[in-house]
Amino acid sequence: MTRVLLVRHAESVWNTQRRLQGHGGVGLSETGRRQAEALAGWLAGTIGPAPVVSSDLARARETGEVVATALGADLQVDPDLRERSFGDWEGRSVEDLTAEDSTLWQRFADGEDVATEVGGESGPDLAGRVVPAIRRHADGVEAVVLVTHGGSIWHGLHALLDLPPRTLGGVGNTAVSEVLMVDGHAWLQSYNAQPHLPPDDGPVQVPRELRSRA
Repeated sequence: MTRVLLVRHAESVWNTQRRLQGHGGVGLSETGRRQAEALAGWLAGTIGPAPVVSSDLARARETGEVVATALGADLQVDPDLRERSFGDWEGRSVEDLTAEDSTLWQRFADGEDVATEVGGESGPDLAGRVVPAIRRHADGVEAVVLVTHGGSIWHGLHALLDLPPRTLGGVGNTAVSEVLMVDGHAWLQSYNAQPHLPPDDGPVQVPRELRSRA
């Protein structure tokens, strides 16, 4: 049995600016760094020493470095854990997209998978690389921490657990979702847990459609 803890990165600068990130972004905000420290301390007391693997994108890697230090591990980096690409939308703010690309943005907000229409990556394609990565890193260990992204967690868990579309809610910054892996089968133990965050350092409030995909 392996405990897989899927962790969304801490608050990024682009989270605070309400920008769609995808493969872009500029790392953690000041609040994000505090969140990462709080997360790391909580994980150290919850699971103890364990391997830590992060996406190669700056906001996840910075979060992962803090967690790995607290858990006494060398951070591993896996590009398969990165967020999906949003093509031409990357770096654009919610306000900009609402004003200048309103029809397509509204379809996205309503749950349509429109990323490929702006040169990005589809949800199924994202899940198609995240799920094998989860299985790969869960193999042969008692516990592993995977520091990744809202979209990677959201689409990955729907595929891994064979859930109906849009079963799960959004994913907050540094939220922890735990899956038990036994003989290739997966069971969700908790989702979007943030017991380590004090009220003042909770996730920035972003639109619903960005909480699981930014």
